[in-house]
Amino acid sequence: MRNINLIAFGTFGDPNGFTQTYFSGDPSNTVKAFDIRGSIRLFSNSSLYSIGKESNNGYNIISYAVYTYAKEPTSAREGSFIGSAILLKDKILDEGIIISNLNEFHTNLLAKFVENDTITVNHSDKFSVSKPKDFDKISINLKDVISNLNSFHTNKNLFVFCETSPEKLQIFFKKSIDLLNVYDTIYFTRSEEVATFVAQKGIFKFIQQVGDKKEFDQEIDKLEIERKQKITDAIAKFEKNKLQLEEEKNREIENRKKQIEQNQQKQSENQKKIEESKSDLSKLENLYKTFAGHISILMSNLHSGKTLDEVNNSYKQFEKEFNDEKRKLSSTNHVSSVSNPRSTSQVSPFSNPYEKPNYGNDDDDDGKNNFSKILTIISLVLNVLLIGGIIYLYFINSDNKKKLENAENIATSKEVIESNESDPVLVESKLNPIPNDVAKNKIEEIQNKLIDNSTKIDEVVKIVFEINKPIGDAYKYQKGDYEEYLIKENPSAFNSNKILINKDSLKKIPFYKDENLKTKSVNNTTSTK
Repeated sequence: MRNINLIAFGTFGDPNGFTQTYFSGDPSNTVKAFDIRGSIRLFSNSSLYSIGKESNNGYNIISYAVYTYAKEPTSAREGSFIGSAILLKDKILDEGIIISNLNEFHTNLLAKFVENDTITVNHSDKFSVSKPKDFDKISINLKDVISNLNSFHTNKNLFVFCETSPEKLQIFFKKSIDLLNVYDTIYFTRSEEVATFVAQKGIFKFIQQVGDKKEFDQEIDKLEIERKQKITDAIAKFEKNKLQLEEEKNREIENRKKQIEQNQQKQSENQKKIEESKSDLSKLENLYKTFAGHISILMSNLHSGKTLDEVNNSYKQFEKEFNDEKRKLSSTNHVSSVSNPRSTSQVSPFSNPYEKPNYGNDDDDDGKNNFSKILTIISLVLNVLLIGGIIYLYFINSDNKKKLENAENIATSKEVIESNESDPVLVESKLNPIPNDVAKNKIEEIQNKLIDNSTKIDEVVKIVFEINKPIGDAYKYQKGDYEEYLIKENPSAFNSNKILINKDSLKKIPFYKDENLKTKSVNNTTSTK
């Protein structure tokens, strides 16, 4: 029976002192020694019972012990004793069976090894005691330890002065199982001498269960009151949590309802913006088509004999009307993003506080970029037609073949970009207008805001647009194309992931310089001469 142990112990004087020995069961179920020297003293014809709890290798162990006064074989000092114990591992027995077997085992021990109140051997290993006659049968009566018994050490012990007859002791042992949640060991004695010693010593809490004093019953009642209070507190806590949960639910539902209403409103506004943008796109296409038609008429007028001044005046009027109408359509209405609702309440104790929310909406950004690219392509095509017409208009009366060839090269969307450090390079571009110069000012200011191996191309372009406002105004709706153009102009400044690796190599900031201002200045000088 590995769940039940029989132990005999005692004090044997020099040189062994206190020893205890297992006589049945698993010796690995070791518990602290049953040594009570220093805290309790037994006197002649006195005895002591105890019930205690231990924890060993994850098992709950309940011990029952009986102590009897006996002198040491080699000493006459006071406080010596001989004792017996039964240990139960993760099991309990009916208290009547425990007391019967414990008393029988102890009686046999006293009969064989105590004479004239003196122990006759010098070590517990020399005890040879037979088991109680029904000991091997008691295993069928084993029951599981009650579930509400904890195994924590409280470092508190209780001493009870009371009647210790088998009938009374059975009741005390039964009630004490609950008290083991408060005390590690509970001692019982009917000896006034032992009780007086313990009370004066003051090591253990001392109570009495005799006559009108029912302090043991009060301990049981107190424990029951505390248990009921804990249950009441737990119920109150659950009710509070339930109330908080209900309040949180109402807040969350209200917030989400508001968010749904806002999203529905945004969706309606976005649909309206999309329809307006489609209408503006159609108007923009017709505007370019009309202006190109005017240019064709002006070209025909020149062929038919109208003067260049008349044609130029008409062109300026058409150009002004074109720019005025285009300015009205210059801005595309961007749709508003519809985000997920954000909770304004605190983290719920019933939810995962580490769950990471996602409030972004990448689809809206993709839609904006695609729509912007469509406008850019249409604008580029129409501008190419417009530029071709303007070039033809300015050079129709010129016999200089070289100038005409240069004008045709411009119309093919290729521009000679002058570098402040190298020879001109021919670069293809989707930008409109196509850059024809590089900024020579504010280079150092731009470089100072950049960080090598960290700044991405879109951040570089953002800084360029902020510092050099004319460039930003010209290309703010063509940011992606400008990024590609900037990388082509400064290949050694960026890596394959479009991250700046050498800000000192970023020296070419392309922009569009209006050549008409320069041409008009030259023409005015020629006329004066």
